[in-house]
Amino acid sequence: MHPHPSDGSGPPQPLQHLLIGQREEDYFIIQDLLRTNGRVLAAGLDQASSFADAQTRPTRKSYDLLLLEHESSEDEALQILRELRLRNQTIPCLFLTEYADEATIAEIVRAGSCECVSRAELNRASLLRAIRSVRKLVPQ
Repeated sequence: MHPHPSDGSGPPQPLQHLLIGQREEDYFIIQDLLRTNGRVLAAGLDQASSFADAQTRPTRKSYDLLLLEHESSEDEALQILRELRLRNQTIPCLFLTEYADEATIAEIVRAGSCECVSRAELNRASLLRAIRSVRKLVPQ
């Protein structure tokens, strides 16, 4: 899951995003938010129910951004992020969380995430702002 290569020639390729999590409604919401803003941010979106699922896909794609679902009762998203950082993979990561108090956000940032968005505040503007912020922070 390395960042999507860009050789600088030809038209820019659409950004490729991977959502890792089991909430199907998040996939459809994000897909709709990206689609309604197609002129500003052309993007593809895939979903994997787990990190293992993402790693064992028959066609391994390069992604520009990972969106990780974070549930307060589980820490799989944090484990995924830690594993990526241990492998020195600097792919930008954006956390989607149901409940993000200061301690949770601090833990997510310490693990190496670039941005955190509350599902309650998820709309086109907040998603695009977070994606742009993440892409500026991580070298391409």
